[in-house]
Amino acid sequence: MYLHQKVIRTRLFLIIDRLIFIVFGLVIEYPTQSIAYLTYMKSIATMKGVTIISTRLSNKRGYITLAIILYLFLISLFGQFHVRNYNFKSDYNRLINITFSFEHLPLICHSSQPTFIVIVHSSPENFVKRKTIRETWGGKTNNVSLLFALGHTENVQIHKEIEREYEVHQDLLEGSFLDTYHNLTYKHVMELKYTVYHCPEVKYLVKLDDDVFVNMPNLKEFIHLYNLENANSTSILCSRMSGNPVLRSGRWGVPVEEYPDEYYPDHCSGFAIIYPQRAVAALYAQAQKTKYFWIDDAFVSGIVAKGAGLTHTEIADLFLSDEEVVGIVDFDFTNITKPFLFGRMNLDDYQIRSLWDFVKHHTPKASILDYLKIE
Repeated sequence: MYLHQKVIRTRLFLIIDRLIFIVFGLVIEYPTQSIAYLTYMKSIATMKGVTIISTRLSNKRGYITLAIILYLFLISLFGQFHVRNYNFKSDYNRLINITFSFEHLPLICHSSQPTFIVIVHSSPENFVKRKTIRETWGGKTNNVSLLFALGHTENVQIHKEIEREYEVHQDLLEGSFLDTYHNLTYKHVMELKYTVYHCPEVKYLVKLDDDVFVNMPNLKEFIHLYNLENANSTSILCSRMSGNPVLRSGRWGVPVEEYPDEYYPDHCSGFAIIYPQRAVAALYAQAQKTKYFWIDDAFVSGIVAKGAGLTHTEIADLFLSDEEVVGIVDFDFTNITKPFLFGRMNLDDYQIRSLWDFVKHHTPKASILDYLKIE
């Protein structure tokens, strides 16, 4: 006798696939990641886009398997966990102070286990910028686990183009919030949420803007070498901003009632940040219980990081200066020998392509770790 079981939920087979990891992870080494998987199981069972999967299981094995699935599902649905001083409970459909869902959810860590993932802040209309990244440092030939983070757009034509783009590339991570300047914090925390729930085994999250150049060969080497000595670090790697006053007018103007302090806490210049996985989990947990603030760099890497007790490691020396970018792009300088990870922000298509051509034909003559200042 066989039990014909129709499982009417998208990718429900992931529950069985990860069962052993969960059991051993909870008991032994990866409690936080395992619990993230349990909560993810709940999300799988409530996602849109249902697929019917037919399986043939023996009566005994089938009922046992279904019982285990039901048990884990109920834990993830109703359970509340206390792991490493963090009260971890299901908040998959909440983003800080709003109800949330992923409108596009590519699972780049399901079929592979990358050391790091790259998530790029992008606006829905920035088709050319995303194309440039895919054809240079973020191309598939570079074996990069890359996503572009977007919010929802109300522009019907752009929405249609986004849908076509997703069908072709499968690399758009889209949230249900409206993609506006004052919603950038939602986008930033969405990336943390994605990493916690869907890539819990990666060691680093690299957060970027879509007008930044990445020296991908150097970034891979740097993360590998850095992780050898700092595998348990929670320090955020970035170009650190210290003592920045809170502006009360202009584009960055913030009313006193919204943020009363005179200065922001130390935070990152947000166009390029490297988050260790342990920092990601701590930031996400803290962000979910922190009052929303729309300047995402100051909020996530400053206010939330301070609340979570995290520090920053300065890597400004691993960024190209404006003068170095101009020298490479406009004057074909070849005597820039320092190893670097990132170009500056606000680069155009031509500059990014020129820098990528430079990287492909030049090898740094110094160790990249020599330029890292660990305080």
